[in-house]
Amino acid sequence: MKLSDIILNTNDLPCFPFPTPEWPEADGKVFIRALNGEEQFAWEQTFVPSEKRILVPPCDNYLALVAGYAMVDGTGERIFSDEQIRLLKEKNSNLLARAYDAIMRLSKIRYTKEEFEDAKKNCEKTIGNDLSTD
Repeated sequence: MKLSDIILNTNDLPCFPFPTPEWPEADGKVFIRALNGEEQFAWEQTFVPSEKRILVPPCDNYLALVAGYAMVDGTGERIFSDEQIRLLKEKNSNLLARAYDAIMRLSKIRYTKEEFEDAKKNCEKTIGNDLSTD
């Protein structure tokens, strides 16, 4: 077998159980995993340029976007479709924030929810609160 086939056939996105007591019927059935390359790229595309020519996080929907990409069932299949992610932002923000922080750690991405909130406040002060990802 070629090395490229070995790498492409390796499951390098292990799943970890994620408690969801806010969703009693689903508790024990939800897992999270690191973002894959395509998902991380899509998430990064939601960043917007600021007046200082740096990218700042979106002012809307980032918790649901990350959670929607990386919440999976026990087989590693995504629970939410791209279309359902828009609806996920209406769910419990505490749960979404916990999922976001855990997924960021698994994905080795440095932004914590608190860092995003700080950047979001700065974004709103400098260029207004009209930066929606919808």
